[in-house]
Amino acid sequence: MNRSKRMTSVALVIVAVSVVALTACGSAAERPASTPATASGTKAAGSIAVSMSSDGGCMPSTLAAAAGHVTFSVTNAVTDSELKQEFELVSAAPKIVLEEFFTQGDKRDVSATLEAGTYQVICGASSNPRGTLTVTGATATTGAVGSTLKVDAAALQANVDTYTAYVDDQHTQMVAANDKLAGAIAAGNLELAKSLYMPARVQWERIEPVAELFPDSDAVMDSRADDFPLKEKDPAFTGWHRIEYIMFAENTLDGAETFMTQLQKDIHTLVTSIAGIKIDASTMVNGSAGLIEEASSSKITGEEERYAKTDLLTLDSNVQGSREIVDLNAELLKGVDPDLYTAITKSFDAIDAGLSKYENADGTYQSYDKLTDADRAPIQAELAALSENLSKVAAAFGLEVK
Repeated sequence: MNRSKRMTSVALVIVAVSVVALTACGSAAERPASTPATASGTKAAGSIAVSMSSDGGCMPSTLAAAAGHVTFSVTNAVTDSELKQEFELVSAAPKIVLEEFFTQGDKRDVSATLEAGTYQVICGASSNPRGTLTVTGATATTGAVGSTLKVDAAALQANVDTYTAYVDDQHTQMVAANDKLAGAIAAGNLELAKSLYMPARVQWERIEPVAELFPDSDAVMDSRADDFPLKEKDPAFTGWHRIEYIMFAENTLDGAETFMTQLQKDIHTLVTSIAGIKIDASTMVNGSAGLIEEASSSKITGEEERYAKTDLLTLDSNVQGSREIVDLNAELLKGVDPDLYTAITKSFDAIDAGLSKYENADGTYQSYDKLTDADRAPIQAELAALSENLSKVAAAFGLEVK
């Protein structure tokens, strides 16, 4: 999930709904709410101190806690990157149970309610060595947010089923699009390969909240050069962005085929992994907010597709994936909060209109470096407003909030 880039990631954890367990075969889990425990720069009594350093990984790397409400006092001590660094806990399910981002020098406390078990702890890039958190004892149960479902359970389950089918279809399209890219690279056709690069990433950007449940896949498929000591020249820098760098920055296909072959294998691993888990209602609903949160706070800067400059299509894909979820649940949302639904759809329409100004006749977009700060500002403002409103949908439904 995140290497340095992740903002969103994406509220993903299995939610216990007292009315009915809402799950469907095909993909994911959900993440519980994480809440700031104290003001920035302070340390809560009894909290677990963790530091993210330039050496990579967590300090200390082995942690222990009693089950229940656990607070972490996290410091971003990374000095060789100004990008935000991620602090993330992943259970064995896998479930992302906590995900927070820290600017350089940031010190603050974050909390989560944890059950007994062993968790991976990720500090900074997903490619960094993982720490281990051992949680022991019985989990105290208190009235958690989302304990009372406020929408029709059967209708919500039907929407989960439909979304699962959507995710599966995106997987099929992802494999096909990357096979085309691989064919162009193998044929030595640089210009064709460049034109197929972003279409090969669209499906990932639409279903990123589900795909990011697997940090190992995310690390090898979607990491940035900033996550590695030798940057673009680091052998561990793989995936789409390594191929992007070769094609667009070095303007060659030399070496690209090896990375493309590995990427196809990694895509297969991801698709197989997702097929073995379940998507639930909170994953679906919170995922819509997560996509736009990352788009508004990180991808709008142009850091995602820094060599190809295809960021507008990336943003459009995030918006498409988020809107798919809202559209599926439109009647439920209108039933519990019609004003919120209206505000969300107005923002989607405004963003679509803003992006369309830069769309080419063939469906591609202008190079992102052609846009000025003034061009980006209204899109970013609307994305931020949309992100805030989408974050309210889970509570409106009575689900666990990210």
